[in-house]
Amino acid sequence: MKKILSSLVCSAILLSLGAVSNAADIDVQRISGVSRYSTPVEISKTYFETAPIVVLASGEGYADALVGGSLVSQEQIPMLLTRAASLPKETKEELIRLKTKKVYILGGINTVSKNIETSLKSMNIEVKRLAGKNRMDTAGEIARERYLINANGKDVPMGDSYVGINAYNYADALVAGSLIGQIRGEVLSYIYPYSSSNPMPYYLVFGGKASIPSFDEYTQRIAGKNRFETAVEAAKNFKTLTGKDLKTVILVDGTNYPDALAASTVAGKESAAIVTTSPENLYKESKKFIRNNDIEKVIIIGGEKSVSKSVESEINDSEDVSSSTLGGWKVENNNKYYYRNGVKLTGWQIIEGSKYYFNSSGVMQTGWHFEDYNSSKYGRVSNARYHLMPDGRLAETGSEFDGWITTKDGVSEILSSKARENILNKVSKDSPQVFQEINNNTMILFRDSQISGVYDIYHISKIEDYWSVPYENGIREGSNEILATYSINRYTGDVAKK
Repeated sequence: MKKILSSLVCSAILLSLGAVSNAADIDVQRISGVSRYSTPVEISKTYFETAPIVVLASGEGYADALVGGSLVSQEQIPMLLTRAASLPKETKEELIRLKTKKVYILGGINTVSKNIETSLKSMNIEVKRLAGKNRMDTAGEIARERYLINANGKDVPMGDSYVGINAYNYADALVAGSLIGQIRGEVLSYIYPYSSSNPMPYYLVFGGKASIPSFDEYTQRIAGKNRFETAVEAAKNFKTLTGKDLKTVILVDGTNYPDALAASTVAGKESAAIVTTSPENLYKESKKFIRNNDIEKVIIIGGEKSVSKSVESEINDSEDVSSSTLGGWKVENNNKYYYRNGVKLTGWQIIEGSKYYFNSSGVMQTGWHFEDYNSSKYGRVSNARYHLMPDGRLAETGSEFDGWITTKDGVSEILSSKARENILNKVSKDSPQVFQEINNNTMILFRDSQISGVYDIYHISKIEDYWSVPYENGIREGSNEILATYSINRYTGDVAKK
């Protein structure tokens, strides 16, 4: 494997220099549903009449699903998504249609609850949970299952071909999982998230040094200047790693994860690489790679909020969009400004129907912007957050980024998966023993069905004291004895023990 990897950089350069464009012939398709749960169902319907084995992952977080993508692409099986507490109707109906006999659940009961397991067993489906005490251990369980399936009873070594990712970098991990699962042979390559407390002897890592630190001279790195270019670099090395010609590219939103989680299913079935884009503009390096490397088909995963119609049209558009300008937009010293009547705009501005924020110097802002939010219901909320897209637009309602979702007012609220992560981080500092008990699944952290102003309330209980009952809007959870209670501000993510 190390000999193969020594040619990674050279093969990538030759691929870029020697390709001939046939962009006019590119077949562009889209697979999408109305929600994060229905998109994987639509993928499954596209590729499978039946599926005896299915992987089930959380739709409320991405860590386990992305590592599990290596299992999905290896075995070319569907990945469906679920809520933590209850199985979505469309997911359940798809399992029935597929005549599924066995389901791999990725992650512990705090990620995919016991209720899901019970529901599956009531459908006469065998359940095997791949879970550990943390993300590293869960990745280890997924790796071992991949090894056992691949060995098929033969006495072959598992090997130590480890591939490193940053488990908190959605885009790099998505690309890695789908690609590594397609590396065939008696000895597989296994994905393990990087941990400074437990470093692995990686032969390959995905992402820059800001994501994963430097290793020795034997560790190869696939990385670009940003998440979009890292995906392109991975695609350039597809044949070197898998031994297969790359004719199909999967195009997904590189800024937000829900629609893209099940893309590994498509990667496995199509022998494809995943390339990422921003929702509104096809990243120039992504476009260059697609157009100049004999790609015959592009499959877009997700609706137009994830990958817009304009991106779709750019795939076969010969115009170099990076050189185009928009009215009063000007780029000066790598900063972007908008002029109106010769004056740079500052503050919040609506331009061509979209909302932007410019700082006091007139520089267009991207990423997270923090300022006070005046809630009509709760009053002033200090230090609330707003997400500005890579092109500067305020994120659309329902868009999710790094565990936050944009509301109709433009301000972001924390998702339950991120809220849990923040609370568990505080628990680990306040009560390390309790944190360990939760990781060992002898205690559970659950959300109270009641809210208190801008705060959501979470409780900690022993597993034996915990209960849950269904009601029309989902699952009501409680405990016979609550051991600790935490509140979290939905707009700031600040956690306090009550």
